[in-house]
Amino acid sequence: MNASQPKALDNRIRQASATLPRPAIQRTVARQFKSSVVQATKFYPNLHPGAAVPVDRSNIFTLDSFADQYRLHRVGTHSVNVPNMKYNFVRTREGEMLLHNRYRHPSLADGRQVLYAGEVFFNNGNLQWWSNGSGHYQPDADGAEQADLPMDYFYNYQQIIKGEHMRKRS
Repeated sequence: MNASQPKALDNRIRQASATLPRPAIQRTVARQFKSSVVQATKFYPNLHPGAAVPVDRSNIFTLDSFADQYRLHRVGTHSVNVPNMKYNFVRTREGEMLLHNRYRHPSLADGRQVLYAGEVFFNNGNLQWWSNGSGHYQPDADGAEQADLPMDYFYNYQQIIKGEHMRKRS
């Protein structure tokens, strides 16, 4: 066996593995926090690809916060709205938070994988609660930090169904 044979074998293995389908959920190193801890990111696939109906992207909102007050910005415009209802949201692979009160999660994400998806409720710009309620992406409660929303306001979908989010906070 000469020196070029192992290299040729390595090339054939790389070519063969490149044609294999990628897993639906990928784990990659995404970001480094202020400490030296590196966290893996989980991407959630759209479990119902046919549900990604094309929508008018100019009606989708992005979310901004400042001093515990949230504002919605319409994509591609300078309009600012105070959120005051329940919205579906997705955090895209690029980290952008997209929301709409009627569009379903796959439509917000164009059917692509997301960092997180769920529902969020605001009262006059104040976050009241948010959840992992998405039948199309079904994100784990364990991955909720990827939504980049305050964890103090997170309720898993089962808690929402039971009404636990409506009880007063102490």
